[in-house]
Amino acid sequence: HSPGSAPYYGRLYASTLSCSCACLFVGLLCLALDLGSFDTLLALFLSPRASFISFGAYVLPACAILAFALALSWIRIGWRGVSSRRLTAMRVAHVVAAVVSVAVMAYTGLLLGSVAAVPLWNSPLVPILFVASSLSCGIALVVLAACGAGVWREFQGVLRRAAAIDMATIALEALALFALVAPPLNATCANQTDIALGLSAARLVSGDCSILFWAGLVGAGLVAPFAFELFGTRLRCKPQYLLAACCCVLAGGIFLRVCLVGAGLHPEISTL
Repeated sequence: HSPGSAPYYGRLYASTLSCSCACLFVGLLCLALDLGSFDTLLALFLSPRASFISFGAYVLPACAILAFALALSWIRIGWRGVSSRRLTAMRVAHVVAAVVSVAVMAYTGLLLGSVAAVPLWNSPLVPILFVASSLSCGIALVVLAACGAGVWREFQGVLRRAAAIDMATIALEALALFALVAPPLNATCANQTDIALGLSAARLVSGDCSILFWAGLVGAGLVAPFAFELFGTRLRCKPQYLLAACCCVLAGGIFLRVCLVGAGLHPEISTL
């Protein structure tokens, strides 16, 4: 990178990592609320068990600490005035953070997918959905951070490529969602598990979760951001289109989780 571009990279990385740190803190708070208290989270951390929720209790704080440390480093030094040894250390830290981030992206989907008692969740498609959604939300966060840091123009090419990657990610998410929801609607119900799976899918498509599913997840979370990004990349990366896409992607990430968690039925409950 040229010396003149150094401050821009520092602002982009610092703002993106700061936003990521805030999101990870919210994730930790949600995990603590789900467990009942921070004391339970601490006990889970200090006395780990072979479970996905214990795995999350480790990777979430690890990722938050890495994001916080890297954000502070970029705020303080950026690219200018960094020794080669320290720059190498930061690059290694970024690689480690990327690996831990993949674990964070996957663990919630793996946790739900391991719950055999709820047929809708107990599918290999659920982790795929969550990873694709998390990747899409991460890209949206980078674009929003670039705008907030005032470095939009300096990274137009990068953001245009990011939007193209996000379009492919949204398409993958839509295919995984279709493969998860469509087959149970027409499947033969041979047992209580099949009945629960069919009823769960029906709740999403035409039941009490259908408004959130169609208007929130499909409309606002998949169709709208894909269209905005398509227009944004074709019209020389117009910021207003990509900003609208980012807001829709983040809303869609919330709707995905609300819909899947809310629609899942236990076989015994589905027969009541």
